[in-house]
Amino acid sequence: MKKFVLLLLIAAMVIVGDSYAAGPVIVSKNDRAVVQLKNAALLSSFVKCTPPPGEEIKTIVELAQPPAENEPKAKPVVEQSHYCDSIPLTFEEQGWLRAACEEFNIPYALALGLIEKETEFRNLIGDDGASTGYMQIQKKWHWDRMERLGVTDLVEPSGNFRVGCDFLAELYAKYNDWSLALTVYNRGHNPGYITDYAKEVMGNYAHWQEIVENYI
Repeated sequence: MKKFVLLLLIAAMVIVGDSYAAGPVIVSKNDRAVVQLKNAALLSSFVKCTPPPGEEIKTIVELAQPPAENEPKAKPVVEQSHYCDSIPLTFEEQGWLRAACEEFNIPYALALGLIEKETEFRNLIGDDGASTGYMQIQKKWHWDRMERLGVTDLVEPSGNFRVGCDFLAELYAKYNDWSLALTVYNRGHNPGYITDYAKEVMGNYAHWQEIVENYI
C-alpha cells in the first residue's frame, strides 16, 4: 500500500513538472490571470486586463509568428477615447486617418479639412476616374509613392490616407508653409500665390481643430 501511494505521489509530481515546462506563462498586468500555454508555437490565448475607470476592457493577443515581409502593413488599433461622433467618418476610418497623420506628422484637423474640401467626407472616384478616395489621389502621379508605402488600393481608406498624408508631408518639407503646400497639392505646381482652395482648407482646419482638440 505504501509503495502504491508513493508511486501516485511521484506520478503527480511528474505531471505538475511537465505542465510548467511545457511552455511560457503569460501573466496579466494586474496579476489576476495566468495562462499556461501547452505549445509555445500556438500563442492564441487571450488575457483580459482591468482597465482604468471609464475605459473599455481591452484584450491582449500574443501572435506566434511575425507577419511575412510581403503582407500589407497591419491596420492600427482604434482607441475609443479618440473617436469623435462629429466627424463624418466611421470609427475605423477615424483611427486610420489619425494613424496616418501621426506617421507623417500631419495635423489631424488639417487632414480633416482637406478631406472635407476634396470629397465632403465621401469615398469616391472623381475627375472622370482620375482621382480616387477621400483625399482624391491620382495614381498616375503617385504610383511610385504607393509602391514605396505598400499601398495597392486607393479606394481602401487606410491606404488612401497614408498616400495623401505622405504627399502633404513632402510638400510641407519643401515649402515650409501649409497654405502653399495645399495649393500645390491641388494645382500640382506653385502658381506663385495662395489659391482659394488652400484658403478654404485652412478655414476648415481651424474649424476642425476646435472640435477635435478634446479627442487628441
